[in-house]
Amino acid sequence: MLWVFYTLYSRANRSTLSPLQMLAGAHAVAAATLLPTAMLERPWQSLAAASWLGITVILYSALLGTPAHIAFYQAVRTVGPGRAAVFMNLIPFLVIGLSWLLLGEPVRWYHAVGACAVIAGVVLATRR
Repeated sequence: MLWVFYTLYSRANRSTLSPLQMLAGAHAVAAATLLPTAMLERPWQSLAAASWLGITVILYSALLGTPAHIAFYQAVRTVGPGRAAVFMNLIPFLVIGLSWLLLGEPVRWYHAVGACAVIAGVVLATRR
């Protein structure tokens, strides 16, 4: 539900803010929210205690997540928030791939069934 409001907000501000400005604002809000929460949960841990996997995920988010967010904002401007938001349903494909690649999780038959259902839903929702 919050993502819908976020998407609608980004559409409403399309004339005044660039996608990069929207991304900077989103990251600032996320950092302001998540950092204090993380410190409350585990105040005794530091970056030195982070695993290579955690650092890899952070770098992935920074290097690939940023262009993806900018592309999403551009898609909202181009096709509108309703059509752009449908593609958020494709994120689990990325999660399955990263789980397989980074954690060694097996890809099972139900992942394929779910993938087919998601693709069918995206196709149905975006056709004219």
